[in-house]
Amino acid sequence: MGFCLFNNVAIAANYLLNERPDLGINKILIVDWDVHHGNGTQKMFYSDSRVLFFSVHRFDYGSFYPCEGDASHCFIGEGAGEGYNINVPWEHGKCSDADYVAAWDHVLLPIAEAFDPDIILLSAGFDAAMGDPLGGCCITPDGYALLLTKLLGFAKGRIVMALEGGYNLKSIANSVCACTKVLLGDNFTYNSPRMQPFESTWRVIQIRIMYL
Repeated sequence: MGFCLFNNVAIAANYLLNERPDLGINKILIVDWDVHHGNGTQKMFYSDSRVLFFSVHRFDYGSFYPCEGDASHCFIGEGAGEGYNINVPWEHGKCSDADYVAAWDHVLLPIAEAFDPDIILLSAGFDAAMGDPLGGCCITPDGYALLLTKLLGFAKGRIVMALEGGYNLKSIANSVCACTKVLLGDNFTYNSPRMQPFESTWRVIQIRIMYL
């Protein structure tokens, strides 16, 4: 469920794992930084230990679309997939680069290092970008580039970005451009204003760590 008819990233992951054994891809990290919870992807791989799914999204105590409780911390997977579903649910909007970097540094990156994926699939929605009328968050183009740069240290740099949500064409264009430069190997320097994470961000991260 969501705004997309087909879940391109989930389809790609399923194809790589089940249809192309010749590629030697046995473990996939899916990162969903779209402002909405990746509920469809979560449901598809909820009991599959071959896929580590990480979704950082607005939750607003269950009031932000898709308004489902399974976007909370405590949904961690089941059966063989227990521990392989990671939700970081923001309590409100206006989260900025600093909040996302904190989630990366304290939750995603340590888990990714332990998981050691063969490839990363990135659900690259840009509706958490500054200026997006729907997401209400404040990630800058430099912020997206920094998050992407941090992921390139895994899976020998094998990463696929799939463009997803976004409702401000200027924000999308600037963010995609910044990420494309990173993928092309341009030297990246973070130039956006330094900010501190919200107090609520540290609370969310601390609760999330309790479930690891």
